Amino acid sequence: MSHIFDCLVADHDPWLMALAGLICLLSSLAAVSLTGQARDSQGDRHRLVWLATASVAPGLAIWSTHFVAMLAYRSVLPMGYDLALTILSLLVAVAVSAVGLGAYLARRRWLPP
Repeated sequence: MSHIFDCLVADHDPWLMALAGLICLLSSLAAVSLTGQARDSQGDRHRLVWLATASVAPGLAIWSTHFVAMLAYRSVLPMGYDLALTILSLLVAVAVSAVGLGAYLARRRWLPP
């Protein structure tokens, strides 16, 4: 456990790590709010629009928190990022969020209140 803490303290920029945590916190609050809108919406079309909107928030949260934390890492080796893989990772995060939120909304829809 101390190895992980040492790695975070010694090998990461503390300001970027704090920024990653702030991004995670604020976008999580947005995701919860948007999910509530999706849950309370009337009609399948509106629910689908809110689901799509709500899926982007946690997807971006996952991706941006991870990406900023990766940028915070101070490596002695040169690093680079592939644009296509970076965009793909963003799309995967949004898609996984959509599946999770869709399952939540479907469960809430078919269970009694």
